[in-house]
Amino acid sequence: MSQDWRPRFYDDYLAFKAWEDKRPLVLDEIFDIEAERAGKAPPAVILEIGFGSGHFLDWAAAKGYNTTGVEIIPALVESAARRGHRALRGVPREVLNPEVDRFDLIVAFDVFEHLTIEEIADFLRLSASLLNPGGRLLARFPNGLVPFG
Repeated sequence: MSQDWRPRFYDDYLAFKAWEDKRPLVLDEIFDIEAERAGKAPPAVILEIGFGSGHFLDWAAAKGYNTTGVEIIPALVESAARRGHRALRGVPREVLNPEVDRFDLIVAFDVFEHLTIEEIADFLRLSASLLNPGGRLLARFPNGLVPFG
């Protein structure tokens, strides 16, 4: 299946998501729990794939983590870069180099459901090559069996 539908699909994604600029406090609690479960503390180097609004990147930077994000939507990349994050536009395989880019934690919140099985497998292989020894991958995705995920 051709992937040229994706850029058009994501043109309206920002309006669909209706993200707020200000990070809701409940997200801080969720991010605290997720980071603790991942076993990584500042100044760990974190990569977020599909960072969207950048709320996690903002939280992580405020906690003292070193942040990098990869996103396909130009406006989101520009916004994250303005807020001081290393923000890369594109797909991980095209914008990251395992010889240079190394991470203690790779985060993919609500991303896998946007990928094909082949893309997920490729992302997992790439993640393994980007992680430092002892590094972790933290993935969250909606439960398709529950109407509200």
